[in-house]
Amino acid sequence: MIEEKREGDPSRKMVEEKKDGRLTCWQRGKNFFAVTKPDATPLEWSIVMVTLIGLFGGCYTITFIFPFLPEMILFFGYKEEDKGYYAGLVASCIFLGRIFSSYFWGWLSDRKGRRPVTLLCLLMMALVNIAYGFSTDLTSAMILRLIAGATNGLVGVTKSILCDISDNTNQAAGMSTIALSWGSGLVVGPLISGYVASPAKKYPDHFSQDGLFGRYPYLLASIIASLMCFLPLLVTFFLLPETLHRKRQIVVVTDVNMSDIEENHEELIEMVPKGPHGENIEETTEKGSESVTSDVKTMYVKSAIKNKLDTPETLQCTCESGVVGVDQKHSCEKDVQLSIKTEDVPKVKRKRGCWDYVKDMDIYKMMTIPGVGITVGLYSLLSFCVIGADEVFSVWASTDIHLHGLGFGTEQIGISLGLSTLPLLFLQVYIFPAAESRFGSKKTFQYACLWLIFSATTMAALRILLHHHTALWVCLLLCMGVNKFCSLTCFSAVSILMNNSVPPDKVGGLNGIAMTFAALCRGLAPTVGGSLFAWSITSGVKIGFPFDVNLIFIIFGSVFLASNVLCSMISTRLNHQPTTQLARTH
Repeated sequence: MIEEKREGDPSRKMVEEKKDGRLTCWQRGKNFFAVTKPDATPLEWSIVMVTLIGLFGGCYTITFIFPFLPEMILFFGYKEEDKGYYAGLVASCIFLGRIFSSYFWGWLSDRKGRRPVTLLCLLMMALVNIAYGFSTDLTSAMILRLIAGATNGLVGVTKSILCDISDNTNQAAGMSTIALSWGSGLVVGPLISGYVASPAKKYPDHFSQDGLFGRYPYLLASIIASLMCFLPLLVTFFLLPETLHRKRQIVVVTDVNMSDIEENHEELIEMVPKGPHGENIEETTEKGSESVTSDVKTMYVKSAIKNKLDTPETLQCTCESGVVGVDQKHSCEKDVQLSIKTEDVPKVKRKRGCWDYVKDMDIYKMMTIPGVGITVGLYSLLSFCVIGADEVFSVWASTDIHLHGLGFGTEQIGISLGLSTLPLLFLQVYIFPAAESRFGSKKTFQYACLWLIFSATTMAALRILLHHHTALWVCLLLCMGVNKFCSLTCFSAVSILMNNSVPPDKVGGLNGIAMTFAALCRGLAPTVGGSLFAWSITSGVKIGFPFDVNLIFIIFGSVFLASNVLCSMISTRLNHQPTTQLARTH
């Protein structure tokens, strides 16, 4: 039964005004810039913005060390030729920390709530960031970055919050906002820390070499990074409500017509309660002599108490207002009340093997849910491709022209990354929801992935424009801009597919599992990509195409193709959130 909208419903008022042709200029402008359709459920923007502010702090924590990390390695006393290796070790520690903690934060958010987990992560990151500024050797830097990764569980929790407050009409718009927050952190973090690192050297008139910031040249950048977590902590504490219990998976069956179910909804047959001998139970009791009203029906359901009853029993359920609980695990002998408390039933001790304990683990139960394994695999594979391709681009762009690179300096690489990313942070919020509404998350992923396949395999061909400076930059920015947009689109689409594969109370744990595997892939991608690229420009070039500089780009293009094939195996039902209510049938 569909609940009628209240008289003061703004969406209804807007529709009525539209029919009357009385839309004001403000309303027309508002509709033009709206990220959802007029008939869609409005996003709770207050919650969205507070959540994204917190996510910005998490992203800033990851990226703020990038500009000064090579210099920091020299500060620790290592040689110039070794700084790349040790900088890679420090940078990879944050992903290593996320491997071991991502599932924990998701699991905790499903049990204790999204709000306390968000607050705890921000507080711990703020403290770790300050401590990082006092690092004086490689070991302490690696340990602190490991802790920073372990305490940064905001990505999975943010996706869970957005899932909690959205439905099928606005979930794409909610998920697309992650790109705005995450991308801002990617740009702002390195920009600020690059200016404030080593202040005693850059600004000797304001900072003394013998002062605190002279002895710890990266403390100021770390303090700012800590503030970027502490300020969102205050905003979250005062403005973010708990969103965990906004959705409850309740199956409601009202006025069921058995013939319609058998003809049109075969998948619901298993949900129809059965009697002791398998017959359908209608509006009579077991003896057939007791009448029932239209609102109260007696039905037989099978016990859901696993591993606790010595003998199977039939539970007699009095179902009010058409709400039916059904389970088909056990057959029955006698009647008991459904109000039985499972904790009052004595457990039956039996010998359990290792596999029994594995099957009782939350991770195992979740991964065996249809659609979960394939979407987590797709998210991990996409993470490997995108991170690996981005890393290889930076290495290839900085490689000497004689080794088939572009010969770019750090400034040119930064400009190419910044100019190709900034516009997409805002376009993503508008284009992705429209595409997802038109095609669904599955097809949107596949269409965007087609461009990633093309751009990855042909990127190295841009070097033929080295002697045409303007043409090179136009083609490079265009290619990278579309590439970044498609990458963000794919991540948003696969995140929706993942969230829709489990009930609302499992979303946090699922995102934790996905972030664990993604962190592992993101840690491996730069190593695999960098090693293959180094081999291709030294040994592979002697063999020729495709083992020259094109090799690694072709490999990543092939992995993108595999991602597209894997996505084609996902059920289209994951385009929508799990059904929580069965409609009235007649």
